Parts: sequence; C-alpha cells; structure tokens
Amino acid sequence: MTRFVAQMKCGFLLLLAFSLSACSSSSDGVATGASAGGTGTLQLSLTDAASDAYKAIYVTIAEVQVNQHSSGDAEAAGWQTLLTPGGTYNLLELVNGTLASLGIADLAVGSYTQMRLVLDNNPDVGSNILGHAHPYGNYLIDNTDAEIELKVPSGMQTGIKLVHGFTIVRSGATELVMDFDAAKSVVKAGNSGHWLLKPTIKVLATVENSVTGAVTAASDDSPLPGTLVSAQLYDPFVVDASDVVTVEASTIADDPNGEYIMYLPADTYHIVAVKEDFLPACTEVNATVFQAHIVDLVMAAAITTGTLSGTLSGLAAAEDSATIGIRQVMDCGNGDVQVEVQSINVAEGGTYSLKLPVGSYKMIVSATGKTTLEADVEILDGVDTVQNAVF
Repeated sequence: MTRFVAQMKCGFLLLLAFSLSACSSSSDGVATGASAGGTGTLQLSLTDAASDAYKAIYVTIAEVQVNQHSSGDAEAAGWQTLLTPGGTYNLLELVNGTLASLGIADLAVGSYTQMRLVLDNNPDVGSNILGHAHPYGNYLIDNTDAEIELKVPSGMQTGIKLVHGFTIVRSGATELVMDFDAAKSVVKAGNSGHWLLKPTIKVLATVENSVTGAVTAASDDSPLPGTLVSAQLYDPFVVDASDVVTVEASTIADDPNGEYIMYLPADTYHIVAVKEDFLPACTEVNATVFQAHIVDLVMAAAITTGTLSGTLSGLAAAEDSATIGIRQVMDCGNGDVQVEVQSINVAEGGTYSLKLPVGSYKMIVSATGKTTLEADVEILDGVDTVQNAVF
C-alpha cells in the first residue's frame, strides 16, 4: 500500500481549503465580500468516480466559470470566466487519487455560490488510448474499441452548474476538486440513436479521510485489477426507493495489484466490490475524520450466471433517460442491507442487458419527474430474464 499512502500525502498538499459559508472580517486580515478588496487564488482539479463498463470516456472542457449570485437577473449577468483549460481528458484515467489540474487563477476576495463547466465539441490535438486523434470532443471507447460520440443535451450547452459555495480570502489559496461521475454521466442510446452525456459532478469536501485496500480472489489470493469498488450509504427509512442506497464514491482497483483508494466524508459506509463472473463482496466501515482506513475485500468466483435485459419506455422525450439500479441484500458485517451491484443509464426507447450471478435481486428504475419503479427479479443459470421498465 506504500504507493497509495504516497498519493494520499500528495493529495493533502494539493487540496482543500474549502468552506461552504462566507468568511467574516477579522483582525488577521481575512475579509468578506469583494468590497473588502484584494485577491486570492483558486486551484481546480478534476477526478472521476469510475466506471468499469467502458475503456475510456473523454470530455473536452472549454471553460470554468464562477458566480457570486444564485438566482435571478444577477445570476444571469454574474458569470465570469475563470479558466480556459481547452483540454480533452480521459475520465477513466483519473481514479485512485489521480488528479488532472484544470489550472490556477486569481479571483477577487469574496463568497462565491456557483461554478459551471462549459464543454466543447472540438477536442484538443492529443490522441486517445488507441493511438488515434480524438474523433470528437466528448466520446467513449467501448470494450470493442468502438469510438462513440456523446451528445450533450441542448439544456446543458451553456454549461454544467455546480451549486457549491466557496470563499476566496485575501492572499489565500482555495483548492477544489471536481469529481466527474462517469458511470452516472453516460446514457445508453435510445430512440434518438445518440449516446448522451449528462454530466454528474460534485465537489469533494475532503481528501484527509480515506478508505484504501486491495481486492483479491478467494481461490488463490491473487489480485483482481479492474474490480469496481464503491462506498455506499444505506438508509431504509427514506420515502423514495431510489434513495435507499446512495453511491458516495467509486473507483477501479488498479493493475496489477488490485489496490484502490477513495476519499470520503465521515460516515458509515458499505464498501462494495463488483466484478463480472465473481460474487459481490462488501464490508461495513465507520470512516471517521482524518484517518486512512484499510479495507481489503475477498471475492469468490460466480459458478453460475444469467442475464437481465429489457427496454425502457414511457418517458416524454428521446433525450430523457432513467437510471436502472440492480441491488442485492447482503450482510456486510452488521446485518442484512441493500447494496447496489449494477447501474446503467438508458435513454427513452433504449435497451439494456446485464450479466449477473444467479440469485435474487431488486431492480430500481428512477427518472426525473416520474414515480420510481421497483421489481423483484430472479436470475437463473444460463437464462435471459426479461424485465421491461415502463413508466
């Protein structure tokens, strides 16, 4: 784990002087509001909550903008361009503590309520993992090496808003990391024939509290690189079934050692490992503040598997989409809980097919403005179980 400890120490130096509230004036020279005068710096980096469904996911970021207003005409007029990265980034390389710097800029002292990313359809002059020039500004490479363009819905052309406050203090440095969730941002093609990019991004609030470990096979203790590891929150008392399980962070175990690291706010998590042809594994951990928690996971091979497939329909427009989550009841060390073992986003009229170990599952389908769908499904050996999602 030496390499991962080194990454964590590096992260401590890079990140975050982050606050969700405004700083008040004080005798040490910290001021509030642009009227106090002076500037500080904002450093922005990009990381990814990973997906194991694709070989690469590229996005091209044209601008990063900030705003001191949260609504109305003041918001519309208040956007200012902070950085112009102009780079094409492979999100699936930004895992296990790896960060891509978007830049450092001077910014007037004060409290800021929002940021937004403006994407570009024109890529940079670099090449992708296949050695090809980027064919599009935003695209994915699937497991057959096909390069598939990701269309950005019209509503997001002006930028992807991040409603997270931060404060710039005089002569101070504020450092933020934007966590671009690739798995939740890619939407499988539907009736439109287009794959969509609907970015899901959050601002990391800590890199001083982490869960790290290794994933190995039960049969011979060999490492399992490529395993999707996630930190999940479970709340059986919420009203909407889609909120019972929340994936706080995810990453891919590295090659060749099967090691991983995730930065997490303090909470009690189920650390879940999922890999095709293996049974999922999970462990509960109480991730307290300012600690590096070691959580190793051992996975048994799945002797028998089947598939779950179907079609999504009933949404209003071709660009509308739903998230299909597959959950299983497991004991992660403190009694039975639900954990998410698969998740896919599908556009209206699209199809899905998921390979799963034989067993009992709950399928949860959620879409904006729609009542969440629930279904119990049984996966049988060698059988394709069809479960259509109709709103």
